[in-house]
Amino acid sequence: MERWYRTGRRWLARKLIAGMIVALALGGVAPRADAQQDAIDRARSVVQQWLQHRLGKPGLLLIEYTYSLTTWPNTALGCPVEGQTYVEEEVTGYRWTFLFDNLVRYEVHSRQDGSDPVLCWATSITGDVQLGLYTSPAFAILAPEAWLVFPNESGSEVLFAPQQVPTCDQPGMRVVVLGRIASSVTADQLLTERLAALGAADDPAAREATGTLGRSTVVEMPCEGAPRQLKLTVFVHYGMAYQVEQWAPAAQFDRWNGLFRNMLSQFTPGTGALSAALIQPTPPAAASAESAAPESQPVAPDGAAEASEQPESDAPPPFDPAALPPLPLAHVFVGDVFLGALNDIPGRSVTNAPAVEHRFVTFAPSGLALAFIDADTTQLRMLPVANISPRTLADNVAPDFPPAWSPDSAQIAFVAPEPDGADSTTRTLYTVPARGGTPQAAGTFAYQGGCEAPVADDPADGALMRETGPLGWRPVLEWLPGDRFLLSTGCAGGLALFDPASGQATPLGDDLRGGVLAPDRSRFAARAPGGLVIVELPGGARTDLGLGSGAGALAWAADGSALFYGTETLAERRTLEDPADQARGEAVFGVWPVTIGVYHLSLVRLDLAGPVESTLWQGQGRAIGQIAPAPDGSGVLFSVIPSSLPLAEVFQAGGDAFALMSVRPTAALFWLPRGSSVAVLLSYSGQPAFAPVTVGP
Repeated sequence: MERWYRTGRRWLARKLIAGMIVALALGGVAPRADAQQDAIDRARSVVQQWLQHRLGKPGLLLIEYTYSLTTWPNTALGCPVEGQTYVEEEVTGYRWTFLFDNLVRYEVHSRQDGSDPVLCWATSITGDVQLGLYTSPAFAILAPEAWLVFPNESGSEVLFAPQQVPTCDQPGMRVVVLGRIASSVTADQLLTERLAALGAADDPAAREATGTLGRSTVVEMPCEGAPRQLKLTVFVHYGMAYQVEQWAPAAQFDRWNGLFRNMLSQFTPGTGALSAALIQPTPPAAASAESAAPESQPVAPDGAAEASEQPESDAPPPFDPAALPPLPLAHVFVGDVFLGALNDIPGRSVTNAPAVEHRFVTFAPSGLALAFIDADTTQLRMLPVANISPRTLADNVAPDFPPAWSPDSAQIAFVAPEPDGADSTTRTLYTVPARGGTPQAAGTFAYQGGCEAPVADDPADGALMRETGPLGWRPVLEWLPGDRFLLSTGCAGGLALFDPASGQATPLGDDLRGGVLAPDRSRFAARAPGGLVIVELPGGARTDLGLGSGAGALAWAADGSALFYGTETLAERRTLEDPADQARGEAVFGVWPVTIGVYHLSLVRLDLAGPVESTLWQGQGRAIGQIAPAPDGSGVLFSVIPSSLPLAEVFQAGGDAFALMSVRPTAALFWLPRGSSVAVLLSYSGQPAFAPVTVGP
């Protein structure tokens, strides 16, 4: 039907244009007052250009127009708007109608010279209703192309209707951004409150789920003595609420209700929330001059918005991923390891086992090979970047330790669990040639196990552990010059220098939990309860920085002059515990009741000269998962784990399995360019790792 309609529309447009050409040709033989007609043509051109700009559709093709000279009693020009004031004086001007190739006729009133135009109404000349996408920083929704769009100054309330003052005999729609709501408020509660404010009531059992985030109900309301049906919908997304009212005369409602559902099916919250999403950035109080805090801004979908003039926004210029530096990197995308470049994400898949958990993606110092652990099969895998698929170098690998490359990229070290299980007090270190061969035991070191595995009741916690490791942080295994190793000595923390030749392990601090090796392998940055610590290597001298308390994700700048780290601070908790939802809740969350957390997130740069901290980015979610500064210093790549709040909202709205799956927390990869104020979403992937190569700026 849609294809036929568009074809028919083009045929009709050609017929109308042909008719206009004939009419104009015939009109050319009749005498006319050229000067007067020229003035009318100039006025028509002014009004037409204003109208197309007002509609946001400069490409519309004019089929025909009419005009008539009219005198109005005031400056409303015959189209008054409620709440506006007008000067009571006669105004003479033209009543215009314009028919464009979208087969919508618009009426505009103006003064005689075309000034002060007013858009009065619009109507389709066909029986079919064509929908177009309206987009704004606040929301996006489908609306009939023939309807006019009237946003308020802030864009938080938008009327869609044939004319600015709705009438009882016409359909229409109003979208209102209700704003932030308390974490315990549901879409059903907001529906009940709105109905009470309207003096109406519905049957709560008859309410229906709408899209992935909404709840809808239908009530009948009187309108100037005639019945009118109102479809009321509320969407709740990431703590923000949106209200949509759609109405039509009762006799026409059955025809419109299907269209209303179609419109609602494409509703999305403001794309200003990092792709509508699941992570909401907020500007920090202060940002470094080098890299100010980014505010995510809307990115328009393909196709022009079917809307009136939009409120001005601070949207950044269009982003072109192909313009990013061609820095080689690896990441985990849709469950598989991918290898590519920053300007060509996702790149190519090097594994074909999305059900297997791939951990600790690590480049060789040469940048020419990649190693990782397959946790489910406890295998060490290695891939030369020029090859198509990885090879297995070792089995029975401890999945809680990362692999470690030798400084010359010729060998890889890994940890194997002792035969008596994970609670053993020792672990064995092995090495294996990177090109393949028999693993050789390098030595045994003391390791304090026995930690209880974290319980991931909140789905976002599970996503975080997949991003960072099963302990919620990455244990240390680093191969240092001189064939010594830096390694973790317990699941609760502890760090030591291990010399396989002597079998001696030199403790560096039981309070040190995880960390990262500097690019030149001469220093190690570790987390401690009081903040970040720098350990000089190989001597082990320790400097407590007194900054970076609560640091999670941690990384060195490529030149070793600074550290980047992420923090998360609990903003709110929400507990789902209604006994009526228990069976469904256990199927979705695995436990019941379930408590989810939303956290304030920060990405911080710590310049070691000083030291001085600068907040680069702030947002909301569960945590920053991993940080990968670019080798050329051009920016920072980081993964963010969103909170489970959207999942809880969809669950409370009665969303189906597909809707629930679409909002389940998964890592999102962002790029923060040096000196930019915008963090750009590149893909829904995690575990980013740049190849350690030097690229000129």
